[in-house]
Amino acid sequence: MMKLANPQYRAVLGVLATSGMRIKEVLSRKKEDLEVRNEGYARVRLLANETKGRYKRYTIITPEVLQWLTEYYQWLGNVAKNSPYLFPGENQNAHLIYTGVHRQIKDLYATERLRNHNGKLELLLERLLERLEPSNP
Repeated sequence: MMKLANPQYRAVLGVLATSGMRIKEVLSRKKEDLEVRNEGYARVRLLANETKGRYKRYTIITPEVLQWLTEYYQWLGNVAKNSPYLFPGENQNAHLIYTGVHRQIKDLYATERLRNHNGKLELLLERLLERLEPSNP
């Protein structure tokens, strides 16, 4: 599925799958929320007023997903440079729209013949993680 996704949705799916954030939390992240560590991963800050549970927390993004973000920004060009958001929208002062991202993810899953379990995107992401994990010898 990751091979079918364009750079934008590869990055979105990667952040969703590795960070545990909800779609709206991912889309509303600003670049300043990302702290790239010397070890190669990034720590992401979520403030209490930005989360469904209303508590401050941190999550991580893997080095592989950071590379996908870099490829996404190269694909976007100047739009990425001028926006404060990790996932810029058509307007540089806005981020991608939830409904468009959710629809695109569902379409990618449908292409891969995976089923949407009663609209539970979290279950779909679990299946994605299973596919990303290296197989045991």
